[in-house]
Amino acid sequence: MTRLVLPLPPSVNHSHRQVMNGRRLLRIPSAATREFTAVAGWRAKAWMRETGWVPTKAQKVVLRYWIWWPDGRRRDAGNVEKVMTDALVGILVDDDRYVLPRAMDYAVDQHNPRVEVELEVMET
Repeated sequence: MTRLVLPLPPSVNHSHRQVMNGRRLLRIPSAATREFTAVAGWRAKAWMRETGWVPTKAQKVVLRYWIWWPDGRRRDAGNVEKVMTDALVGILVDDDRYVLPRAMDYAVDQHNPRVEVELEVMET
């Protein structure tokens, strides 16, 4: 299976900024999140054309992912899930409630940090 290759998404801690609107606190996607979402969307659409993936409707999808960090700093693999799955909703799957993310492994690649994704529709 051909993997979808994405840049590293911003972590959950850096995915949004908070602003006050009167008395309400709003969470606004950061510039890094908006940029990642745009790039991930274009790559996902190209991957769909290449592989023949059909967007799912109300089907559980296992999303396996491998991470290549830019350096050996200590990081949490789960911090990439939220922004990554949100970026793929509406393109590869119709709702992220059906996405079952699985962090498979991680390593360091200083020259090409990335996330590689495989998708599989669960048969019921």
